[in-house]
Amino acid sequence: MLCRMAPKWVWMGVAMVLAEMRWCYGCWEQERIALLQLKPFFDSSLTLQNWADAEEGSDCCQWERVECSSTTGRVTQLSLNNTRDLISGKWYLNASLFLAFEELTSLYLMGNLILGCENEGFERLSARLSNLEVLDLSYNFFNESILPSLNGFSSLKSLNLGYNQFTLPIQAQGLCELINLQMLDVSNNDLRGHLELPFHPHINLLELDISNNNFHNHIPLEIGSYFPKLIYLNMSKNGFDGSIPSSFGNMSSLEILDLSDNQLSGIIPELLAIGCFSLDTLILSNNNLQGHIFSEHFNLTKLWWLQLDGNNFSGSISNCLSTSSLSILDLRDNHLSGRIPGWIGNLSYLKDLVISNNHLEGPIPLEFCQLHYLEVLDLSKNNVSGNLPSCFRPPSIIHVYLSDNGIEGPMTNALSEGGFLTTLDLSNNHITGRIPNWIGGLSALKFLLLKNNNFDGEIPLQMCHQFYQLSLIDLSHNNLSGPIPSCLTPDLSAEPPDPNDVSFLDPPFFPFFQPKRPLKFTTKHFSYSYQGKILRLMSGLDLSCNKLTGNIPSEIGNLSRSHVLNLSYNGFTGPIPSTFSNLEQIESLDLSYNNLEGKIPFQLTKLNYLSVFSVAHNNLSGMTPERTEQHLMQVAMREILTSVDCHCQKIALHLLNHYLGLELQQWMKIVVFLT
Repeated sequence: MLCRMAPKWVWMGVAMVLAEMRWCYGCWEQERIALLQLKPFFDSSLTLQNWADAEEGSDCCQWERVECSSTTGRVTQLSLNNTRDLISGKWYLNASLFLAFEELTSLYLMGNLILGCENEGFERLSARLSNLEVLDLSYNFFNESILPSLNGFSSLKSLNLGYNQFTLPIQAQGLCELINLQMLDVSNNDLRGHLELPFHPHINLLELDISNNNFHNHIPLEIGSYFPKLIYLNMSKNGFDGSIPSSFGNMSSLEILDLSDNQLSGIIPELLAIGCFSLDTLILSNNNLQGHIFSEHFNLTKLWWLQLDGNNFSGSISNCLSTSSLSILDLRDNHLSGRIPGWIGNLSYLKDLVISNNHLEGPIPLEFCQLHYLEVLDLSKNNVSGNLPSCFRPPSIIHVYLSDNGIEGPMTNALSEGGFLTTLDLSNNHITGRIPNWIGGLSALKFLLLKNNNFDGEIPLQMCHQFYQLSLIDLSHNNLSGPIPSCLTPDLSAEPPDPNDVSFLDPPFFPFFQPKRPLKFTTKHFSYSYQGKILRLMSGLDLSCNKLTGNIPSEIGNLSRSHVLNLSYNGFTGPIPSTFSNLEQIESLDLSYNNLEGKIPFQLTKLNYLSVFSVAHNNLSGMTPERTEQHLMQVAMREILTSVDCHCQKIALHLLNHYLGLELQQWMKIVVFLT
């Protein structure tokens, strides 16, 4: 009845609105057309295949990377991240292509190789896109010329300009006029000079990331007063020097503060430790900070992530940390002294304890047996004595680094139930007795380093067929005797891990904290530190400098993925197994200083990656298998081109050219001795 009573002009108005909107199944026709006009610029990687005009009146709100309002049917979000491939090259964006999307609230253009904007840039959009709250232009090639055109977006709450090519300070471009901004990311650019504060305090900003730029000089003293509501602040990887301003203590809402990789000096301000009571993550790594870690005035009870590594802190580890909720504690590479405090064992949720390369002494506290959630223990390069308490059996332990200490006596059974234990490094200690049988039950073990201790007796048979995941075994420089068990054939013949697999990372911490735990292993007569993905690709067996005897088992030839095999300085007898020709990836093979006899198997000439080969001081006879000069040249070039040090590459290339006509074996890293 009411509908019948409605004036005709009302129905005419509705008809006109619908005609203007040209509504089609929830999608505005003019916006559908605009999307189709955008497609050629953002679909080089074929990610927008369902943006098609094949069906008349198709609903663009159902297209990939498009979100619409449930009430108006207008486009509210465009997620066009990474839609162009590298082959398409860099380009200039015509921002007017977005004019049709008047209710757009979020626009994501990350990783599209955009150099800048044509004509007026984003200035034309600011009047039409009055609802835009999120703008992501990261991972492109924008420079500061675009910044003035962003000032008109007064509704912006989140602006991501990270990974571009900005050089001038942000304040100089007026971005601080965006008073509603809650998140600003200008990380990984080339911003230079002093950090300039806004003209007035920015009370709405919650997240600020200026990391990995070229800011220098002091951090402004009043910074805490100008950003009082910050929750997240990342100023890492710049050139800031001087002391940490006490005004940080005014940021009572701050939860994450990262000032790592700068040149800051002095002490941690007392006001920071008192006023930032909401802080749960504090990262001050790799600066020049000194003094005691914290004073007695400490109010960071919510702190669960603390990284102070790579500084000059001294004295004992402050017991004020005992009141915190720490899960990650990294104090490595400082000058801390005294005993390892027992109260650390009361940090019941501690997962990562790293206090290596300090001057700590004394035994490992019995209280550590209470660390039931511990995954990483690194006490290496200290003066720790005694042994690992036998009650230390955290069920989730993954990595144990105790190298370069004064640990003595036989190994306890502390880690005998470590079903997830991946790394065990006890190198360079004074451990005595036999290698315990329970090591053979650690099925997840990948890296076993027992180098330079006083182990004796035979290699336990329990190790056989258990180390299917082992990549590195270093039992060198001990007093081991007897034969190598013929069954000791770790699965180094398995396919190497995929370096692009995320499970490759170790362990699954947050992306901004990948702990660097290098492992030392001797390769090609030099001790190298391996870490990260390179460590995962490395494999080898070092039994050198022991008292092992008997024939070398032919099964060792099954280690086809091994890069290093060192059996030197033992008492092995018999021939060199011809199965060594199966060591397809071997780069360094050292059998020197034994009692081997017979001929060098000619099959070894098939080892295409072999660059260091030593059989010096044995009882071998016959001719040395010849390698062609062309093959030697290939090995030399591979050694040069895979060198990590670019300076070494230049020198080696010069030598290659200079000595091209000489006998390559005189200068190459291929060592073949017969005595």
